[in-house]
Amino acid sequence: MKLSLNWLQDYIKEVSNWELILEKLTMAGIEVENIISTNNDQIVEFKITPNRGDCLSVYGLLREINALLDIKIKKEITDNLSYTILSQTQDKININLIAKDLCPNYVSLVIKGINNQVQTPPYILDSLDKSGIRNISPIVDITNYVMLEIGQPLHAFDLNQVGVSIKIRLANDHEEIRILDGRNVNLLSHTLIIANEKDSPIAIAGVMGGIDSSVTELTEDIVLESAFFVSEVISGIAKAYGISSDSAYRYERGVDYKLQLAAINYAAKLIQEICGGKVGIINHITSEYLPRAKQISLEYNLVNKIIGETISLETVKKILINLGFKILNDSSDIIVVEVPSFRFDISIKEDLIEEIARVYGYDNIRPIMPIAAYTINLVDQFQLNLNSLKNQLVARGYNEIIGYAFHEESYAKILGEYDINMPSLPIKLQNPIAGLSVMRMNLMVDLLKSLIHNVNRGHTSIRLFEIARVFLGETNKEQPIKIAGLMYGDFFELGWANIARNVDFFDIKHDVELLLQGEAQIRFEPLQNHPCLHSGRSAKVYYKAQEIGVLGQLHPRVGYKLGLVTMPYLFELDVNYLLSFINCVKIHAISKFPKVGRDLSFKVKDNVAVGLITQAIFNANIKYLIEAQVFDIYQGPNLESNYKSVAINFIFQSDKTLIEEEINQNLQIITELIEDKFQAILRKE
Repeated sequence: MKLSLNWLQDYIKEVSNWELILEKLTMAGIEVENIISTNNDQIVEFKITPNRGDCLSVYGLLREINALLDIKIKKEITDNLSYTILSQTQDKININLIAKDLCPNYVSLVIKGINNQVQTPPYILDSLDKSGIRNISPIVDITNYVMLEIGQPLHAFDLNQVGVSIKIRLANDHEEIRILDGRNVNLLSHTLIIANEKDSPIAIAGVMGGIDSSVTELTEDIVLESAFFVSEVISGIAKAYGISSDSAYRYERGVDYKLQLAAINYAAKLIQEICGGKVGIINHITSEYLPRAKQISLEYNLVNKIIGETISLETVKKILINLGFKILNDSSDIIVVEVPSFRFDISIKEDLIEEIARVYGYDNIRPIMPIAAYTINLVDQFQLNLNSLKNQLVARGYNEIIGYAFHEESYAKILGEYDINMPSLPIKLQNPIAGLSVMRMNLMVDLLKSLIHNVNRGHTSIRLFEIARVFLGETNKEQPIKIAGLMYGDFFELGWANIARNVDFFDIKHDVELLLQGEAQIRFEPLQNHPCLHSGRSAKVYYKAQEIGVLGQLHPRVGYKLGLVTMPYLFELDVNYLLSFINCVKIHAISKFPKVGRDLSFKVKDNVAVGLITQAIFNANIKYLIEAQVFDIYQGPNLESNYKSVAINFIFQSDKTLIEEEINQNLQIITELIEDKFQAILRKE
């Protein structure tokens, strides 16, 4: 909802600090989404939650401002609500209220001899325009103005198209109405409608009127409608017919069930002043289904117990009174209040406590820890961090294994632990147990053993991990804790909705990146000559300049020796480095401004690693750049044999709306960076 601050200021006795007022409203749940400055005014866009339909008007916001800041409101707005129009003729339209439970309050008024061709006053036009409502005609403008000012939707019919009576009923199947946007609508049987003397639909109640009964420039006699429609019957109707209207927006959220008579009197007053005409007799029909004022009993000690702050009884009562609640007793133990008709969202004592806390101010509630009569032994933080790593892998579908710290010497030879490039040889046990004669130098042995065991039993999709020590020597420093994982076979379990494919390098790389929590200083580099990993499908993992692990596909020469046909993918990382990333999450506000995407394609030598390109882009800290994602790599016709095309999608976002010049400047910086560092050529075709 948009409103002019000048309009609100008109009803406040003194010039106010609007920055403070808007901050208080936001902190109390009436959120300010945007402020637009215009000539001598500011337009504020409020985000009103669905339960606070009472704030969808100038008067509703003034009530909130008064309650939050005790700012005095001018008497003029309450005078508008208490005004009673004097009848000048005996004209009156009959009301046949059939759907009494869906429309328990209906008010109508006939006004004859109006001039709907006069100019709508500038103050009304300005208020409507700044609220995003277009000017149509004086009568319609006045009904919209009253709705925005006091919160009651109104509708005006051409009296000649209505006749002598109005009927409020549910639609019959296959009934049709041509609504104001020009469409013919087939009515659903659960739709509440307004019908004329011929029992033909002339409006979808609370949503939109029919074009045949609408007020035109030539209209001289009108029927004003001011009604209370139950929100449940209006909710969803506008969406069902693809209609958007300000009336439906308010009725869906709830309208004050005592406001209808005041609204029609106020509208009639404005119509007479602006369009002339003679006012008939108000016809006001109320059914037994009209809501009654609710009474709620609230124990004073419960207020402080739930809020956790000692708030004086006088303050509690003052807050409730300022919010419009009527105090029915003067007890110091129990407060009995009558809920105002505009607060249809209040029904239980906890609602009252929430209102007290909201107005008292959440910032004023001291964060006091509860006193506990017991102590809890501290859990080792290192173990908690290990559990965090485990939980991440379990969430990705991995199962934890617990292997032996030693294994057969034959596995050490197969996995290259006796390779000439290894920094040390396996530590041999003096007393081997069941052939398990050497200490493990990595965690891959037990992962592969478990894999073979499961493959032999028919499993086609396997993910395993282990966290444990490896033994590169006999000192503690030479026995680091590692985390290793294995991924094998089908990416998805067999199912009708899944597309069959095998896991690949990028699947396990993605899981490793999640473990590393998106740390910016992590990089991957091609791995050559590893004892058991495929040279073309493996990588080293670096944090800054330190190698912290490896990942890749098991080399076929190793896999075939183990009896595997499909090669698994594995990773192994140093836990100590991973723990430095735990709980280092960076939080920043999400921008409310749109993202902007641009694509660039570069021709580079085929031996250039694409990961190095994206890493260089992020290291350059390009202004406004939040994402850089490779979406295509091409080699083939139209490119030299030793070149490839790399297409990258760039996403920019800021705390403002980015202009084309800013984006182009950043793209130029990116282009020059890639061209200079990787001898790339920007493709323009």
